[in-house]
Amino acid sequence: MRTTGHRRVIAAAATTAAATITLIGTPAHAQTPSPTAAPSASADTSELTQLAEGYLQQRADLLTTAGPAVKSAREQVQATRSMSAQVQDEFAALVEKGQRYQEVDGGYTKAEVDVTVTDVTVTGQSATLQLTEHTRLYLPFTPQEIEEGAPEYKELSLPHTLRFVQGPDGAWLLSSDEAGAEGGLTATTQVADVDVEPAADDGGGTPDGRTHSNHPRHRTSSGLRVNPRPTIPARNRHRNPEGVLVAQLVRQQRVNADVGYHSFALQESDDGELPVPFPDDYESGVFLNGFPGRLDFYSGGHTHTATLIVEVWDGPPPEQDTSAWDERGEAEFESTSGEVAVWSGSVGRTETFALGSPGSWQVRAHCVGRAEAAALSEGEGTGHDVERYLVQFWPAKP
Repeated sequence: MRTTGHRRVIAAAATTAAATITLIGTPAHAQTPSPTAAPSASADTSELTQLAEGYLQQRADLLTTAGPAVKSAREQVQATRSMSAQVQDEFAALVEKGQRYQEVDGGYTKAEVDVTVTDVTVTGQSATLQLTEHTRLYLPFTPQEIEEGAPEYKELSLPHTLRFVQGPDGAWLLSSDEAGAEGGLTATTQVADVDVEPAADDGGGTPDGRTHSNHPRHRTSSGLRVNPRPTIPARNRHRNPEGVLVAQLVRQQRVNADVGYHSFALQESDDGELPVPFPDDYESGVFLNGFPGRLDFYSGGHTHTATLIVEVWDGPPPEQDTSAWDERGEAEFESTSGEVAVWSGSVGRTETFALGSPGSWQVRAHCVGRAEAAALSEGEGTGHDVERYLVQFWPAKP
């Protein structure tokens, strides 16, 4: 049976006691199932969600300065034997990762995890839970420093597919956790290599790859976090061995683009004053074409849904390996609102995402899967997540 829903639960953790709130102890109906009746889908969903959010909360807690010991955190996770070994290794790596953060700039003081459940499938004694993790990791700045512009916290969103199996006593056991790596980056609450050494770079989430948000939660129509101050203070920036400041990722978000007639656009959300709004003067065959407050894209497929990973950086991001992409382009973009809307060539305005502040931006875009999207359009006619884009924004130089 399959159930879908939208459930958000915030679990704050500032102490060891708060970090161990869920995974041990399941509802009585799950521990001693009735021989005559199976648990309801809603009961399974509630229990699985509690297990998942507790597990993810502990991962985040281990990064903080007041996080629990690995052994204590591990004992709270009800998991299969093989998953228990993986959890043990990853928890130890997260502790080391948190210690590196602390050595660089004081680390994280507390963690808050908020989950959005999108789908639950229960089949016999196995279950699959799909959700998005929303985590805030708070930085050690004083209220006065925050008022003056220092970031209060880092915020990330990460999709997960968690699988569970039922043990002999009917309790659900975590058997796997597949986390997304949007844009090829490893989220702070994840590890790329569980054998990482304290001084090594595990490929993501290290002090030179932190993302920050410094404003109480605001959301656009698509649920995005809005940070009105995307610039990270220099005292919290990382330098390379030559002493040069390294650009940092401020925000990352996944959005969909409904391609119609090979076209879609990213356009200033407050578009009433744009001299040439989409799709006026659209030029077919040009991968990336810039207009004032507007970026036009030409897709390889006629009609489909492309995936966009949108990133906001505080400076020019590192160059991508061009061999991994089909197309690359750069343009300039002017925003008066700090919010960007996605426009389709067939259905008009759809989603929005946040840049964090108005102003002039440089944009670099990459695309892969163009041939596959073209072939799909010629065959079935539609598709989803076949063609993928990485679109990176950073402030233009004055």
